[in-house]
Amino acid sequence: MVTMLAKAFLAGNAVVWMSFGPTFYFATETFASYLDITLHSPTALADIRGVYGGLHLAIGVFMLMGLFRQKWMRPALMLILLGTTGLLIGRVLTIIDTGGVGAFVYIVSALEFSAIVFGAWLYRSYEDSV
Repeated sequence: MVTMLAKAFLAGNAVVWMSFGPTFYFATETFASYLDITLHSPTALADIRGVYGGLHLAIGVFMLMGLFRQKWMRPALMLILLGTTGLLIGRVLTIIDTGGVGAFVYIVSALEFSAIVFGAWLYRSYEDSV
């Protein structure tokens, strides 16, 4: 049961993380504008494509690999936990620093918090089930 949940969790996260790759590469300015990011130089374009495109794609591929190699399952779950926690910390610090952000950030933060709680439970439970 835990293994099936862990695989579903990994698959869902892999799809989300990997979708940022082509999305931010082929429609960079459109999706950057959804985040209130304006790109005024090729350097900014390259950085957004690298971080939101390339890095997210690579992280998603690693998660996907965790589905097919049992010994990679726990490291892939840990990557979700660490990556998602890092994103959430950045958002929370921004909320504290600025006094508020758009609704999108609050919604994504709630999803990230839920993923961290569920992912931590899966990580701990997966060890016991193998």
